[in-house]
Order: sequence, then structure tokens, then C-alpha cells
Amino acid sequence: MEYHNVPLQDWCLSATGGASPPPANQYGAQPTFACPTPTLPTAALQDYRKPVPGEAKGHKRNTPSLTSSIFSFDYLKGKDEPKIESRGLLSQEYKEGRRRYNWRAELLLGFLATASALAIIVLLVYANGRPLDSFKIPLGLVIAVLGATTRGALAFAIGACLAQEKWNWLRRRPDNLMSFKKFDEASRGPMGSIQLLYWLNLRHWATLGALVTVLLLGFDPLLQGAISYEGHLVDAHDLLPPTIPYGGRLEAGSFTPNPNAATHGMISHNNKTRFSLEDFSSIPDLNMAAAIYNGFTDAPSAVNFHCPSGNCTWPPFLSLGVCSSCHDVSDRLAKASEEATSGTVPSPSTIMLTDNYTKYSLPYVSLSNADSLHRHILSAYMAVGSTTSPGDTISHRDNDRLVAALGIIRASGTYENNQTSWAKTKVTATECALYFCIKRFEALVMEGGLKENETHMETKRVQESFGPADQTESGKFEVLREKIGAGLYNNDGGDLLRQDLQLEPADDTHLNDTDLVVPKVFNITQNAVGSMIYFIRHELFLGGSSSLIWPPYEAKQGFFQTSASQAFYNSSDLSATMKRLATGLTNWARDASSAATSPSSPDTTTRAEQRPQTQVLGTQKTWTLHVRVRWGFVVLPLATLVAGFAFVALSIRETRTLRLAPWKADVIATLAHSLDAETRAQLRFAARQGHVRQTSRELMLNFAESGHGLELKAQQQEQHQQHQQQFGSPLR
Repeated sequence: MEYHNVPLQDWCLSATGGASPPPANQYGAQPTFACPTPTLPTAALQDYRKPVPGEAKGHKRNTPSLTSSIFSFDYLKGKDEPKIESRGLLSQEYKEGRRRYNWRAELLLGFLATASALAIIVLLVYANGRPLDSFKIPLGLVIAVLGATTRGALAFAIGACLAQEKWNWLRRRPDNLMSFKKFDEASRGPMGSIQLLYWLNLRHWATLGALVTVLLLGFDPLLQGAISYEGHLVDAHDLLPPTIPYGGRLEAGSFTPNPNAATHGMISHNNKTRFSLEDFSSIPDLNMAAAIYNGFTDAPSAVNFHCPSGNCTWPPFLSLGVCSSCHDVSDRLAKASEEATSGTVPSPSTIMLTDNYTKYSLPYVSLSNADSLHRHILSAYMAVGSTTSPGDTISHRDNDRLVAALGIIRASGTYENNQTSWAKTKVTATECALYFCIKRFEALVMEGGLKENETHMETKRVQESFGPADQTESGKFEVLREKIGAGLYNNDGGDLLRQDLQLEPADDTHLNDTDLVVPKVFNITQNAVGSMIYFIRHELFLGGSSSLIWPPYEAKQGFFQTSASQAFYNSSDLSATMKRLATGLTNWARDASSAATSPSSPDTTTRAEQRPQTQVLGTQKTWTLHVRVRWGFVVLPLATLVAGFAFVALSIRETRTLRLAPWKADVIATLAHSLDAETRAQLRFAARQGHVRQTSRELMLNFAESGHGLELKAQQQEQHQQHQQQFGSPLR
């Protein structure tokens, strides 16, 4: 005989009618349970009378007969449940449950979740676009704490309401035991909620609670994903202001009279004035010498700027500097033939051959080689000469700011490769010059690297500047000017103490730029002028009468050349080489520019304000990370929060409509109101037979009044049919 899912009273009837009792278990013992009595004892009925004022409340179970009869299926058979409720049993139990169980914790956590969510929104709105370093506490940490608080509070409230739904579900309709299990597991976490979603198949609003439980897994990651960072350059007011030097007054090196040296006699053109000039000694500035030598290489040159943030800008400004220019003067070469024993390269004493030589000349440099034979030890491929007198030049005769003019005469490569004789070799000439000038700069620093855009401005020398420091020597100075013209240096030696060389823009176009930093006048002292020119003539060119020759020839004292000759010979672009020289000297002049005169002095001013030093103040920005909120990531957490609140509200409303106490997941309530004795016995028997899960699916339960309160109990067949007609088929 099969005992699968057989009501307990059927076993008793079968036993009374002579049927065999339920099978013994594996140990041979018979199941121990009492068959229910057909009627409810009088003592039990008396226990359900209306409460008497002053009498102790609660239901007593003192007698064995009562214990065995109150769970009988026959007790409710034929009874009218509304009549039982009219006695106050359910309402009394509801009132007692409301006192012991309530929704205070869920409501409090709901308020907490709401407050945390609002705090997150307010914080995100406040943080959006602000620098990350403006937050003393890490923003991500605060969002994580608030997010965990919101998620935890909402998850607890949702779990409690899902736990309550197992009571509400069976109170509304009979269903199998698995429904109780599904809701209970859903209240414990996402895995149970996923199973409940599949079981309900979106056919009940309880799906909302299970869905929110699953979506809460992505609550924190989405909130963290809502915060992103992007860099911006912002004004840095808490750092030292950025500065960059401009050449306002250049004072460097030494060029002073030497009283121990021989004097230089001077005679005027009309032979009426005779006097002597003191010899001057020079000590060049080392940074100036380094700037010249670096100009012959590809080494970058930059001024010493100060930019703490690494991103700075300065208003456009003017500065004194050194400019360069090169011109092709091949058509001005003077060609001459002569019979001699040597050309540009002096013949050693061991070689004294008379030959025909062709000579190509500029006013201050020449290149001469033998016509008949290419003699490597006597041939020159290039010659470079220098002059400081504008009158000796070809393209800078009117330049009264000339530092030095360089004439470069060079033979074609066919002569060096023995492809042509000297008489048939093409010879070219280039004249380059270095001279003082005024430059306009636009400077900025990006990521620590300086970028400058310089423009050469038309410059003029202030009249009467660089004149004699002692006005009593004005006569001597006039005679000196007859000799050197507008030049700044006497090639024959001897000079006077002079005032500063002063430069100014040649036109007024710069006045239209209101942000331009413009000194009234740019000063260069005699020390700076004299030491620079002296170094070029006597250090690079080994004296005014000497020329740089390549290849270097060997004399008694060794190779009679400097490294500058190789630099000019290896240069494929003389204009670029001279520009590097000029840029290096300009940066040196800006760095070496001494402190300007005091603000009260009329000599030096700026457009915006008086500046005590030759430094241009700029503005700086620092690369700062700013918070950027991606609001799309916040939509799902907020929707989850709203859906969770809706589910909690619906669950509370349903519980009150059903007049159930909010037992939720309370263990004591579960033990007190769970399965009756007959159903538990049937399940235990099914467990011994190995089909408890199938029995739990087929066993129909009704959450109804049993006489001592609400209780889950197996529903009789006719009652189950009535419920099916009223509510329809339960969910499986």
C-alpha cells in the first residue's frame, strides 16, 4: 500500500477498518503518532469563549486531549471561519502580534537608506567639476560608505518583507509547501531571489522584491563607476609667481683700461689733433663664451625661467638680444692672379716653389691657392675673416650696433676631391653678422618645457649713447669716431671710458599692444660690449689680422687654428649656425641682465607697473584632476532604491490588509505558526521514504485559524477545491 501524500486520518480509518498500518521504519519500529479524535473536547471549546475582563490572555494547552484534538482536520470541517473571526480570535491575535511585532526597524532603515541616497546625490552634485585635491577625505571612500549604508539598509528591509511574503502568500491562497520555501530562501540573499524570480515568472508584484535583491549586487560598483576624473589646468594662486628674465640692462664681463700697457697714439685726419688712448684689457664672461661655443653645436639653449607649476604663461615682452643675418656676396668677390711662393696657407721653409696663384677676396678676408697643382699641405678649402667696423662690410655698412661681421669664402667640393684645378673651381662667399637688437618674446611653459616665439623688431641706437663717460674727452672721442665710424670697437686697440650703449624700438607699433612689457630704453655697458667683441676677435679668430682656415695647417707652434674653423667648415647651413649663436647670446644676455634701476628712475619702466628687477611676472596653471560625475551610472541605483521602497510599502500594506502580524523571519513565530502535527508527521514519513520534495510540492497548505491561532496545515480536499474555484490554480 502506498502512503505517499496520504492524509493522516486516512491511515487511522484504514487501521480501524482492518487495513494494515503504515509500514515500520528501517529499525522495525512503528510510527508513533495519535490519531485525531473526531470531535473537539468541551474543554477546548470552553477555551475559545470570549475573553472575560481581567482574565489572563492567551490560549492554554494543559490537557493531552486538547493537544491531540486542536490540530484535527475535522475541527474546521463545516465551521464558518468568519464566525470564528467574529469571536475576536483573529483580531485578538492580530492586536497581540502588532504589539510584539512591528515595522519600526524596516521603516527606520528605509529612512536611513533615503538619507544616505540623498547624501550621495548631494555629494555628487557638489563634487561634480571640483578639484579632487579639494576634498580632505577621499571622495571615493565617502561614496563607498554611503553606498554600503544605503544598500545594506535597503537589503535588510527587502529581506524582511520577502520573509513576510511567505505568510501573506499562503494567507491569500492555498499553495504547496514549496511556495513557503521559495519566499523564505529569497529573503536570505540573491540566490534565493533568483529562484523566486524564475518561480513567480513575473506574475506577482513580489517579483519586485526579488529583483531589487539581485540588482543590489551592482549598487556599489555602479556608484563607484559614476565617479570619473579628468585633468584641467587651473590658476595656481598658492604658488610663487612664475618669472622669466628679459634683458633690460646688460652688465657682464670686464673691459677696463690697463695703465701698465703701452698707449695707442691717435691723429686726426687734418693732423691737427694728436693724443694717445689707453690700452684696454678684457676678461670675457664665461657664460657668454659657453653660449658662443654651444651655438656651434646642436645643444638646445634656454633661459633660466621659474615656473613652479610646470604650466605658465607670460605677457609678451621686449628684451635686448643679439640678432644674426647672412647674405650671399659671391658676386662681390674680387678675383686676382699673382705669382708667389704661397697662398692662404703659408709655405713651410722646406717648400719654396714659385707658382701662379689665384686669389678671391672680400675687404677683410681672402682665399688663395696655386693654380697648377693641388697640393694638400698648401691648399685651403675655406677661409673665415672678421671685422667689427661697419665700413669694412658689404651688407652692414650702416649698422651702428655691429658686434662682428664674418666673411666666409669657400671652394667647391670638386677642388677638395681633386676633380677640378683651383683655376676652374667655383668659389662662393657669404657674409654673416652678429649685432645688438631688440626682440619681442611670447613665452609659455607646458609640462615643464619652455616654448618661446621671438620676433626681431626694428631697432635703433639712441643718439649720443656709448659716448665718452668724461665729457672733457669729447674731442678725443670725435677723432676716434673718424677712425672707427659707427663701430663699437677699435680694431687697432685703445679706447675711452664710455657711457652705456642704449637701444630702443625704431617705430611705435608696439604701443598698440597694451599687455606688452616695454622698458623705456635698453642698456648695454661698455664691459659687456668690449668683452664680447674682444673674445670673438682674439679668442675665436686669434687676433684681428688672422683668418680661420680649413684644413688647419701645421706651423712651428702646432696647428694654427681654433675649433671655430671646423664648426664653420662642417656647417651645411650658415644661417642656421649664426641663428643658434645669436639665440645663445640672447639667452645669456637675458640671464645676465643685472637689476634695473629703481622704480623711481625714469630709465626703466613697464607698461603695467614699475619693476625693480628685469623679470617678467606671469600667470601659472597647475594640472589638477577634477571630479566628473557620469550621471548615467546613477540611474540604476536610484531606480533600484525606488523599486525597493515600493516593494516595502506594498508588503506593509498587504500585511495590514490581511490583518497579519509582521512575523517576517522571526524563528519563534515560524515555530509557533508553522505546520500542524499531522502535516509534520506526513512529511517525516515522506522523508523516510525518500520523496519528501515531491510530497512538499503536492501537499496543499492553508494558512488559517486552527482554534489557537493561525497555522499552516494541510487542506482538506473539498476546501482545496473551493479555494481553487475562488482564487484559481496556485503557482507551481
